[in-house]
Formats: sequence, structure tokens, C-alpha cells
Amino acid sequence: MPPFTGFAELFSAVLRNTHAGSDAGAAIVYPILLTLASLVALMALFRTRSAIAAATCAYAAIAVSLNYGKIWMHVPSGERGTIELFLGLLLLAIIYHKEDSVLSRRIRWLWSALAVYIFLISPQGRRGKGRASAHPLMSLRVASAFAES
Repeated sequence: MPPFTGFAELFSAVLRNTHAGSDAGAAIVYPILLTLASLVALMALFRTRSAIAAATCAYAAIAVSLNYGKIWMHVPSGERGTIELFLGLLLLAIIYHKEDSVLSRRIRWLWSALAVYIFLISPQGRRGKGRASAHPLMSLRVASAFAES
């Protein structure tokens, strides 16, 4: 599937009000976060020319090419299907945090935006009920804190 087609179908479903109402905010914000993460991955590839950055770009290409019918119809499925992109960015932040402060800052900004998404916008984060740790991206929270130190 061509890149961003699944996002276009998702946005279209939200605008037509045929997408699940509880996921509407997440359906808009999470694809934007994935697009920004993809741009940061490309920046990392050009700045570091490392295998990890290349792999992260490959995961980014996969993430933006997922289709609506199998993945984006249920936003949490998309979250589970794209976690590798954020893991790759986390590895880049850990490895290059002293060598490339610009890249490190971009990744920290992205992780901060992801934290806001998890706690305030994602369907699992809004449900609360003491289960925020059940969010698929939450398992990387501790590793993200490590990357900042």
C-alpha cells in the first residue's frame, strides 16, 4: 500500500463520522506523531548514517504504509503495530545523546509529545482505571527516562 494511504482513509472515516467516536482524537493525533517520528528517523539517518537509523527508517516506512482495514480501524492496533519505530528512536537517543544534541533534543521532544498522547488522548490513557501501564507504548516509559539521563 502506498505510504499515508491508511492515514488518509482514517482521517476520512473520522470526518465522515464512521470511525469509533472514542478513538477520534487518537485517530487524528497518533498519525501526526508517526509522521513526525518518521521525519526524525530520516534526520537521524542523514546525521548518523548508522544501521540503527536505517532500520528505524525502515520501520517508519512500514508504519506509514499500514492500511485502514487491518490496522487503523482500531487505533490501539496501530499503536501496537508501530512500536518498533519509537523503540528505534529510543535506541538512537541512547546511543547518540552526547554526540548529537540536536538529534537527541528532537527525540526527547517527540517522546514528550508521545507521553502527552498516551496519558491525555489515547483511548487506553483516557479510560484510566489504574491501567495506564497496560498501554502498549507505556512499557517503553522507563527506557525513555533512561535515555534522558
